[in-house]
Amino acid sequence: MTGCDLIRNLLWCCGLVILLGSGCSNVSSSEHLNIEMKSEKEQREQLESFTYDDYREKLDQVVNEAEEMNLNDGLLYKWVIRVLADEALYMKTDLTHEQVVQLAKERMVEHTEWADYAMKKYNVSIDQKKLDEHISKNADTSEITAHHAYADALGLTLEELNHEFDRDLYERYVIWEQLRPILSEKYKITDDRKLREKYEEEVKDYLKQGGY
Repeated sequence: MTGCDLIRNLLWCCGLVILLGSGCSNVSSSEHLNIEMKSEKEQREQLESFTYDDYREKLDQVVNEAEEMNLNDGLLYKWVIRVLADEALYMKTDLTHEQVVQLAKERMVEHTEWADYAMKKYNVSIDQKKLDEHISKNADTSEITAHHAYADALGLTLEELNHEFDRDLYERYVIWEQLRPILSEKYKITDDRKLREKYEEEVKDYLKQGGY
């Protein structure tokens, strides 16, 4: 497993970012924001050197900052947490609160559109019972330091983090597992990154046409 794969697995498990396209830490950003990410080397070094206390300090600051923003929307709060976590751990750019909210709203909408298109176009579905089983067998047994620090900073058990707070991210994972073979057959491509790019192009075209 490469350093980039390790980072992908860490981020995917923790739900700190949504991984869709190319790049080791592909954090979608508004076209109006110029966000500089830490390099792959810097991310790898952080992954190898950070302790529980290091992650906990960063993520405690994230939660405190999100609470200070006095958001009245629980769903937006979740996405703000994710953006702030990305900023604290993987961005070089410092975001204003206005930029954080802007980016959180954009990610929230993109996330919904991504899943809606898959269900409408490819008739994929989510079996909630199987999803819980998947989470229990995988994420709930995680020994990743950042994963535990993330849950603790939010005042949640690991199970509450996975089955409730970050459930939508695991739903996305389940959807992609169904989409991958369909798209692979359609485009005659097996590379996961290229398949994600193709799917993103489909979603963008679908939205340009006004949806169904």
